Amino acid sequence: MVRARVGDGQALPYHDGTFDAAFSLFGVIFFPDRARGLAELRRVLVPGGRAVVTSWVPPTRVPLMDILLSALAQSLPGFPYDGRGGALSSPDDVRAELTAAGFSRVEVRELVHGTTLADSDAAWESATRSMAPLVLLARRLGPEAFAALAGTMRARLRERLGSGPVRLDLPALFGIATV
Repeated sequence: MVRARVGDGQALPYHDGTFDAAFSLFGVIFFPDRARGLAELRRVLVPGGRAVVTSWVPPTRVPLMDILLSALAQSLPGFPYDGRGGALSSPDDVRAELTAAGFSRVEVRELVHGTTLADSDAAWESATRSMAPLVLLARRLGPEAFAALAGTMRARLRERLGSGPVRLDLPALFGIATV
């Protein structure tokens, strides 16, 4: 049986050693205190339990993401993009933080999911539905201002990507660790 429960990932509502396995799929990377979140993930596992933590590689390794984020930075003064990537964006970072949280036998694998989008407009539409920073930006700017930004972004993406299909390969890091 699977039960969903809403809770704070930095203060999980479970007793020590409750689960055989646990995961954070692109979640702990957004925690204000990753160390605390990873420690909680470890705490709720039984001895020998396994955890999986996923994160993204730096956007400079994903050409479409780099183009999109660079175009946003050009269009929005102060948009925080430097290409370095976020939390846990390298295998060494994943390994170090899981080890520091008390996990042993830490292995990091890179897996790639890919898709081909019809064109640069389809790439923009996909990004506005699936990229958390863009969803939040749309809310903050409001419909009218975001529509204006969207027009600029579509033009910049067409200029950089052309009018044909756009390949999007999304490499992700999977940290697999044992208690």
